[in-house]
Amino acid sequence: LPMDVHNQSNVGYAFINFLDPTHAEHFRGVFVEHRFHNVHSRKVSNVCSAHVQGLDENLKHFENRAVTHSRNDQYRPIVLKGGQRLDFEVAVAEAKVRLMGKGR
Repeated sequence: LPMDVHNQSNVGYAFINFLDPTHAEHFRGVFVEHRFHNVHSRKVSNVCSAHVQGLDENLKHFENRAVTHSRNDQYRPIVLKGGQRLDFEVAVAEAKVRLMGKGR
């Protein structure tokens, strides 16, 4: 989950880039109004579409946010590709190349 580096706590949301719309709909079906019984909380999850769509656009959007420059790696965004973690700066650089190819 994205972290608030000042309060040292998660902000309670995550961005997931689904490659297949059917996977996104399945996830939505499982996690809309889901209660996490392993934690002591009355909070209920919700799922919605983000205002920024696509991995490359999200990487571009978060490139200069404070959380991406945290010295503590536990606060930095995680980018996974093929089940492997990518270095955030490498992922951003790759996204910029792809976006330039699209004229953005």
